Amino acid sequence: MANNTFNPTALANGTSNLLVRASALNMSTDLVQAGVVFNDAVRASLGLFSQAGSGNSNPFLGSYTTDLHAVQNDIAAMLANAGQVTLGGQAFTLNATDTAVLTNVQAQISTLITAAGQTTNAATITAADQTLHAVQQEILQEINGDAHLSGALNKVNFLANTGGQDVAFQNTPAGADDAATLAAATAGNTLKDVGLVFNKVVDLASGGISTANLQEVTTDLTAISQGLTNILNNKTQLAQIENGETANAAALTTIHLQTVLGQVNLELNQYAKAETTGNQAALRGTADNLLDSIDIIQNDANLNMAAGGNGMPGHAGGFAEDPGGLTGTVTKFQDNQAQTNFWAAFLAEANTINATLQKISTGGAQASAALITQIQNYQQFGANFDAAQGNVFRGRFDNELLSGTLEADSAAAVKGLQGILNGDTGAALAADKAAINAAGQGFAADAMDVSGNNIAIGGATYVGTATTVSTATSVHGLAHGTIPVTATPNIANGTGGTAATPPSSGGGATPVNFSPTALANGTSNLLTRATAIQHSTDLVQAGVVFNDAVRASLGLFSLANSGNSPAFLTSYQADITAVQTDIAAMLANPGQVTLGGHTFALNATDTAVLTNVEGQLGTLLQAAGQFANATTQAAASQTIHALQQEILGEIHNDAHLANALNNVPFLANTGGQDVAFQTSPAGADDPASLAAATAGATLKDVGLVFNKAVEIASGGINTGNLAEVTADFTAVSHGLTAILNNKTQLAQIEAGETANAAALTTIHLQTVLGQVNLQLTKYDQASTTGNQAALRGTADNLLDSIDIIQNDANLNTAAGGNGAAGHAGGFAEDPGGLTGTVTKFQDNQAQTNFWAAFLAEANTINATLQKISTGGAQASAALITQIQNYQQFGANFDAAQGAVFQGRFDNELLSGTLEADTAAAVKGLQGILNGDTGAALAADKAMINAAGQGFAADAMDVSGNNIPVNGGTYVGTATTVSAATSIKGTAHGTIPVTATPNLANGTGGTAAAGTTAAGGAGAAAGGAGGTAAGGATGGGATGTSSGTTAANNGADHSHHHDHSSHTSNTAHSAMAGPDMSHHHAMHHMWG
Repeated sequence: MANNTFNPTALANGTSNLLVRASALNMSTDLVQAGVVFNDAVRASLGLFSQAGSGNSNPFLGSYTTDLHAVQNDIAAMLANAGQVTLGGQAFTLNATDTAVLTNVQAQISTLITAAGQTTNAATITAADQTLHAVQQEILQEINGDAHLSGALNKVNFLANTGGQDVAFQNTPAGADDAATLAAATAGNTLKDVGLVFNKVVDLASGGISTANLQEVTTDLTAISQGLTNILNNKTQLAQIENGETANAAALTTIHLQTVLGQVNLELNQYAKAETTGNQAALRGTADNLLDSIDIIQNDANLNMAAGGNGMPGHAGGFAEDPGGLTGTVTKFQDNQAQTNFWAAFLAEANTINATLQKISTGGAQASAALITQIQNYQQFGANFDAAQGNVFRGRFDNELLSGTLEADSAAAVKGLQGILNGDTGAALAADKAAINAAGQGFAADAMDVSGNNIAIGGATYVGTATTVSTATSVHGLAHGTIPVTATPNIANGTGGTAATPPSSGGGATPVNFSPTALANGTSNLLTRATAIQHSTDLVQAGVVFNDAVRASLGLFSLANSGNSPAFLTSYQADITAVQTDIAAMLANPGQVTLGGHTFALNATDTAVLTNVEGQLGTLLQAAGQFANATTQAAASQTIHALQQEILGEIHNDAHLANALNNVPFLANTGGQDVAFQTSPAGADDPASLAAATAGATLKDVGLVFNKAVEIASGGINTGNLAEVTADFTAVSHGLTAILNNKTQLAQIEAGETANAAALTTIHLQTVLGQVNLQLTKYDQASTTGNQAALRGTADNLLDSIDIIQNDANLNTAAGGNGAAGHAGGFAEDPGGLTGTVTKFQDNQAQTNFWAAFLAEANTINATLQKISTGGAQASAALITQIQNYQQFGANFDAAQGAVFQGRFDNELLSGTLEADTAAAVKGLQGILNGDTGAALAADKAMINAAGQGFAADAMDVSGNNIPVNGGTYVGTATTVSAATSIKGTAHGTIPVTATPNLANGTGGTAAAGTTAAGGAGAAAGGAGGTAAGGATGGGATGTSSGTTAANNGADHSHHHDHSSHTSNTAHSAMAGPDMSHHHAMHHMWG
């Protein structure tokens, strides 16, 4: 963790990592840190939902339990090591009272942990909720009742994520619901009166609404609802609250109050009673709903003051801020395709409605009944889509879409527009215009809110200012649909309406860009999944989707919800269904058929071919449905392979179709030139071909057998083809080994390259050998049993090997290519896929810790190796040990993960990239240490130079293709763990990794005992904590490195595990060093 944890300036302005979950949970003997984590637990206890796997949302029950364990461990360490206790980073001496209080708290936390586990059982939920509520309050009272502790804690205040000033072990706001207070609230005497009862509701709900407190909560909420209604109906009182505001601002304040009323009614009508039964939507919804109501009041200065505050968020008065939480406890919601479509339409139409309302409010446009209808359709679209989603989505967004924000904005807009249409004049007209101005701002602000708190389906962000669906995601075209939404939207797809007629040129709501320039440079949305699978009668579009299916068939894994990875089997079925639907439409409406956006007339042969293909696609769908069943997998796999090849053969044997398709080439995501219904590369495994490959006669000979193995694996490796696949890969393995051991042949392959580039080419070939052996030893046999890691791994592994050869110009040429990625020769590119079939892998906390350490240490190792290769540093045995520890850390962590993670990253971490880089680095360093001179020394230096680039390039690869636990991105150039995520401090741990890393936590070592500055893992400025194999310097850099990122000297070694475009590698040019002759662009979109 960075060293600003208790810096007064950082605490005051909210930049301290004290409030970052990954940092705060680190082991610590600091009372402030422990108290901040306890604050998070209290906040989470408002809705302890346990449903996992929905939108990548961390269940609050799990986070709550984790928080309590962390606090308990910290307090235990304080009691065991009283001399090491700190408070806000400063030494703090516990007195006898403090010790007694903390001893009691330690035991009470055990009680809380036990009760938390009972909240998911209907028979124990009521008693558990009561225990949580009572014990939390007891802990806060005990700590804040200890003058010595509370006096010290109150001196370390900080800007919480709520915007208020908190302290550790923050008390919950003061509330009341005695008879007099309830009467004052019900009457709406003041907003403060209403808010004090609201505070009481929040206090009661902390720990959960149960049958024991439901009646009290219901009575309180009813009083609040009536009181807010009375205030809203009292123009004099509203005017007093809104005193000093402009007309537009006053109208917005009214909408804010109306929104809170809607949310209170939502709690009354939908959540409170349901929560007593453990309903997951109600649990998630209560937490979001109550806290959102507080935020609305607290962040509207006039409402804040009317409720008893000072105009700024805080703990005074009614609707007061609850203790703040940690960044990372709530994560961005990962949307599926329908949700992506919905939010894109929601924000795009919000912005267009706002623009129209602003024009009307300033006299630049006319009010209309049509606009009222549009707004009402828009509101219903939001409410109905929300109602059709799962528990966690509804709990999180009900108060925006169902009863609250959207409802209040729509009501204000409609009322204002109706007033204008009814002929209001004077003050009434001014009020109408102010209302629609404020409502428009509300619609747009909701859109902006979504854009920052949700993740679109491909890991993209939403564009909060967008006014079209296709541009509402940072990767344009991910969402599809139309605006304005109709009165009969497609709720299942999240789209606002249905195209009136079947589209004829790339179809659906988002037209395909068939511009020759866009197709040639890879900027067409033809290869974007959300666009391509829309209904169409275009043969190129259908063929591109078929290409995606063939590519996915290399590994039809079906395990869902791992790292937010869509299962290939599901994507395959969606692809085949889309192609079948499109071809059926073409046969039904031959006059609407297009090819590359241009009218295309089917002749009799074409019609016969497509009719046959339509039937074969139906058979493919049946076989795909049988693939996940062990008893039918082999037959299904054989059917898929055979029919895919038959379809490609039939289409390309139809000269009319084939010639037309060949006239519409495009730059595929592989970097090669594809056509629709792209054929698989030519391969061979007859005895003569196998013999030539085994001998390693040429790289092309080896590659042609590899091509055949890939073709056989399309559809799946099964008991029917296992022997052939094994024989082929065995020949490939022997052939690559023979080439690597033949210095003369290697020199011929690497002719014309600099020494460093030649060394990198050797590493590339060694990497492919490692991946082929991985296929042989881990995946081939396992694939026949439906092993999910083997299925996912085969697709990634084979395609990555192809990319490595294809994007190394010398290897490409030696394999029979022309130096650029393509379908010629051996190791040739398979048909390319669609952007969005593979998504960025959503890491959990341990995986975030791991990748942060992996990339930070890769960059520090690279910097050291570059210095040694140029004479700026000395080789050492310690560095060899460090690199070996680093490799083992990667391999062992990978082996401890789930099937999809292993399948996706085995060829980086287990057998392939990391293994080859490590072997080269160690070999070169050992040569230097052994006293090599002359040509041998030059070769050693070239080898470590290339290996260093490899380590760094892998780090850069991860930074673009994975998502840290709480969103954001990885920083590929980072040299410290804490700086390796765009949200600093998300990851924790130390580098260099030790020989005994903590694999369960994904950290490279264990912090030395007794760290007190906010939690052990690198809390001090130098980030020390693990045992440095080569001696760690400040910031975690290796002993021979300053910690800065050295130039990576040209060549790009990365294989890019999810490359959405062929230009994604341009970012690496920033690493350019003196040798750019070997700058490979290695990317496939299937990692």
